[in-house]
Amino acid sequence: MKSKVKEAITPLTRSKLANPHSHTPMSERLANRESIDLRENHTVVDVDDGLVKIIPIDISKTHTYIGSEYTEQFINEVNSKPTEAAKERNKQAQALLHKLQR
Repeated sequence: MKSKVKEAITPLTRSKLANPHSHTPMSERLANRESIDLRENHTVVDVDDGLVKIIPIDISKTHTYIGSEYTEQFINEVNSKPTEAAKERNKQAQALLHKLQR
């Protein structure tokens, strides 16, 4: 009778066991959790104790990750804001989407 136990190709190290998300980019993790994007979307409020509070301006603005199911959402968001920067990002997103569909 053959053994069904298989040896791992790469050994499990302490760092891999401690951080199971080490292979996933931070931007993808933020997009998957639908977290609020605070880049240019926050106000800083000074609290009496020397601490600050960061409050989002628009809570509907979430992170997007290019290269996943969020690509089309990103393209639609860019198309709704017809600025030069948005048009450039739209071109980049369309090129990446075309590349991913091959």
